[in-house]
Amino acid sequence: MFENEFAVSQIALAMYVPPNKGTALHPNRPFHGLVLNGRGKRADYVFEDGFVLKTEENSLHYLPKGASYKVVVHSQGEGCWAINFDVSEPMGEKPFSLKLQNAELFLQCFKSAVNAFVGDPSGANPAVMKELYTVLYLLKKEAEKQYVPGAKMLLLKPALDKMDTDYCSADLSVEELSRLCGISVAYFRRLFTAQFGISPKEYLIRRRMARAEKLLSGRQFSVREVAQLCGYGEPCHFSREFKKHFGVSPQSYEK
Repeated sequence: MFENEFAVSQIALAMYVPPNKGTALHPNRPFHGLVLNGRGKRADYVFEDGFVLKTEENSLHYLPKGASYKVVVHSQGEGCWAINFDVSEPMGEKPFSLKLQNAELFLQCFKSAVNAFVGDPSGANPAVMKELYTVLYLLKKEAEKQYVPGAKMLLLKPALDKMDTDYCSADLSVEELSRLCGISVAYFRRLFTAQFGISPKEYLIRRRMARAEKLLSGRQFSVREVAQLCGYGEPCHFSREFKKHFGVSPQSYEK
């Protein structure tokens, strides 16, 4: 799984593939690709050499440049997101899939990449490059966490449990999270960032934005109500964060 470091030379595509869309046959894939399955999406990638890559919901998988395969979809779910890219040197990596424990973090990166690519589909788009490198960093940390669960992750577990259940609480603070772990605020921030590649504050924001998007899509709540449900006392603060993450204001997204 990406044992060697590599440099991205070009972004070819960043897109969302809705359910029942996309191509089944892929001969001689022109670019490397990372694909994130949404909730409920399950599919097999059957390669020409007979290898079958099974992918689940909330999993991220790598498809090598030059590969030929057929996609057999078992469940459409929410569809998938993809970033296709090229590198400066041959990679020699095999296809793989990893079930993610923090899929929402990856989802925010893919959505931001898609929004940035739509606005500027140039191959050197720095915003898409940034999101791709963030995905690669998070992927590395996710793999390390799953295959080598260490004492540091156990130390953070009380905070992670609290964040996963109360991430929309306006009263949740870094001070409280560090207290749950029994460590100082400074060490908590440093340890959390080292493990996940983002600060605990950014982690909470991404979880809140994921929920905000779902609430706005349901059209059952006003922007002000969604802001409150996601832990924002001031709608203007919520609007700034939403536009920063999705490229449009919550009012425009709602329409």
